[in-house]
Amino acid sequence: MTAADSRSDADAAGLRGTLLGAGVAERAVAWSAVGFLISLYLTPVVADTRPDLLAPLGLVTALLPTLGAVALAARGRGLLPAVVLPFGPLAGYFLRTLDPALLSVPYVEALGAALAGAAALGLAAYVAGRSAAILEQAG
Repeated sequence: MTAADSRSDADAAGLRGTLLGAGVAERAVAWSAVGFLISLYLTPVVADTRPDLLAPLGLVTALLPTLGAVALAARGRGLLPAVVLPFGPLAGYFLRTLDPALLSVPYVEALGAALAGAAALGLAAYVAGRSAAILEQAG
């Protein structure tokens, strides 16, 4: 094995660690699925009983998993779990709140909106979490 091969393997392991984290990608997918089911079934209940709370429910649906993603990133757990965590709850919320009569392909557009939101929130959470970890080590 040459030094270049060793360096290439180390780079691949570093990239894999940055993207996937240390064994939490599976847990992030599981919690994302739980969030999806909760928001999928809670959103119509809130819409029927208290329609004025539908927008705050969307905010909580986006904010809670994002805070979890910040905590994961602060511990060096990876970018992919930070994006996956908010995707499920956002997908469940958007599937129930986007009006299918207005959209030509409602499920694709709802999932696309959820993916875009999760990518933005997850990336911001990852940057915030890693920044907090770096500042903690420096201080």
